Order: sequence, then C-alpha cells, then structure tokens
Amino acid sequence: MRFVRLWLVVCAVALVVLSGTASGHSEVFERAPALGQVVTGDVDHVDISFWLPVTETAISLIGPDGNEIAVGEPELAPNSQITSVDFEPLTVEGRYTVNHVETSVDGDVQEGTFSFIFNATEGEEIVSLVARNTGPNWVLLVFITGVVMFLAGIFWPGRTSKA
Repeated sequence: MRFVRLWLVVCAVALVVLSGTASGHSEVFERAPALGQVVTGDVDHVDISFWLPVTETAISLIGPDGNEIAVGEPELAPNSQITSVDFEPLTVEGRYTVNHVETSVDGDVQEGTFSFIFNATEGEEIVSLVARNTGPNWVLLVFITGVVMFLAGIFWPGRTSKA
C-alpha cells in the first residue's frame, strides 16, 4: 500500500513539474494556407495560429526560385494567438516556403517552416484565420438606414393626425 501511495506521489510531482515547463510554449495550431495545400486565386497573406499566446513573431516567404519575397510587418491578433503577414498577390506558380520565428510568453524562441503550392488555375481559395478589411457590410447598412427612416417617419415632429 505504501508503494502505491509513493508511486502516486512521484507521478503527481512529475506531472506538475513537466506540465509547468511545457505550458508556456506555443506550438502551431493552424495555418493559412495549410501545410502542403494547393491554393489559387488572390494569395496575398499567410496566417499562423498558435495554441498559446506569443509575444512577437517574424515571418518570411521564399518563392519557387529560392528568392525571398517582400512581406509586410507581421501583425498579432488581439488575443496574441494568431499572427498574419500580407504581401503582393502571388503570380508565379510553384512551391512557396514560409519560415516563422515566434517568442512564447515564457520567453522561449521557436522556429518553424512549412510550404504550400500556388497554382493559378486550380486549387482551393485561401481561407483567412483573421478578419481582413473586406469593406462595409452593405446589407447591414441598408437595414440600419431603413430602420432609421421608419422611426423618423413615425416620430417626425409635426406629423400629427388632425381629425
């Protein structure tokens, strides 16, 4: 019985110690484009989502010819779990390599690499992990305008019924 209790205590201590050291590391959760994905259309950004928040990131993009492609500054989402970088839409077909470096909340620096394939005629459209500036929501604007006009028509001063 003592052996079982001692074994449980040792396992519990090991679990606490090991989980405490690994809890600050942010591993990649999802990518856009996905690892190895064939994409088409306007491919003009890369998004990387992490399991845990990161404090800073760096992302570079290497084209099929082996040359680095100019990208903007990586932006962290408000939750610090998604980073995104924009660039000019791709025009050259082939395999692109994304190199990324991120600093976890515990200060650890981690590096990763993945690739995707750009094909101008076939493949999947890239899906963003963050909301991009897509312009105004016209349906919502028309609805709000209609409600305001309706209410103004009902409560407009001087609009009274004279019987």
